[in-house]
Order: sequence, then C-alpha cells, then structure tokens
Amino acid sequence: MKFKSLFLTVFLMVFVMVIISCGSKTTDSGNAIYVNVGPEPKTIDPTLNSTVDGAVYILHAFEGLARLDKNNKIAPGVAESWDISDDGLTYTFHLRTNALWADGEPLSANDFVYSWRRGVDPLTASEYGYQFYSIKNAEAILNGEMPIDSLGVKAIDDRTLEVKLETPTAYFLELVAFMTYYPLREDIVSANPDGWTLSTDTYIGDRKSVV
Repeated sequence: MKFKSLFLTVFLMVFVMVIISCGSKTTDSGNAIYVNVGPEPKTIDPTLNSTVDGAVYILHAFEGLARLDKNNKIAPGVAESWDISDDGLTYTFHLRTNALWADGEPLSANDFVYSWRRGVDPLTASEYGYQFYSIKNAEAILNGEMPIDSLGVKAIDDRTLEVKLETPTAYFLELVAFMTYYPLREDIVSANPDGWTLSTDTYIGDRKSVV
C-alpha cells in the first residue's frame, strides 16, 4: 500500500505544479513552452529521477502505458486497452497503432521492456527501482540474485506487452502511469547513458503519441 500512497502523493504534487507553471506566454513562432519549476533538476531521466521538479519536465516529454486524467483517474496512454487475467497475475497491454516517438519513429513494446529492465538493473541504481517490485523477479534482480532478462515483462509483438506479477496488485495500472515505468529508446540511451538527457537532439520523448 505504501507504493500507492507514494505514487498518488508525487503525482498530485506534479500535476499541481504543471497547472501552475504552464502560463499563456507565447512567442512569435508559437512553439515555446514556458515552465517555472524553480531549481535546476538533478536529472530528467525517467528512470533516475526522484524529485518533483524533474518530474515536471519528464511529464511534458513522456507518457506511460496508462495516464492520469484531469480527474486523477486511470485512462489509456500508450496502451489503448489492456486485459487482466482472472488471477490478477498477468496484464496484457495493447499499444495504440499510432504510438510514435517525437521524431516520428514507431514506439514498440520492446521500448518498455528495455526501460523496465534498465530500471531494475542494479548498475543503474535507480532510487525508485523498488517501484518494480510488483513485477515477477524484480526484487531478486535488484538484489543481484537473478539476471535482468528474467524480469516478468515480454514483448509478444511490437504492439503487445505481457507483464507477469509476483502477486496480484490492485494498483498496478497506477504504477504503469508513473514516470519510472515510462518507455525509453535503447538506441539513444545506450549510445550516451550519461548525457542523452542533456541535448534536444537526443532527449526524445513519446508525448506525440497523445491523442
């Protein structure tokens, strides 16, 4: 239950800040977004960020399988629908056919597999790595007891993601809407793991997939 409480607290803070910070100021080109956050965030990497100021930037660029709507209710995100097994242990997410990265590249189920495996990799040292504990083998992987590829997530095909859980988790859809669960581009992150977030050429999110 502590995961759900932390998740709801962080997201409430973030969405309040987003509403306050996004003003009506425009430029001649009309392409700029002005955000007043305060301090320079330590990171805007979805896997590594653990602060509200960093989350504000991340929410402008990325979207998860599900998202929170204006009423703080779960709504489809990159996934247009999902199926949950009768025992609550298997979630099958069906990605939208028009889900794209901001540079126009197709977004696939493998982008989530890569991101989530990165999140539980002990070498990544994500402060929010424990958010994956609901997924099969995640805790053992984080403890260095199992290989990363044993995480209970699999791309059935480009548009279908299967997730196996350790135990039924009633708030799992809220978890996949959390920034630590956002997809990432392996080709971009692996090419410059320490600096990919520092350039507009490589900080490519998937918010273009929002309809």
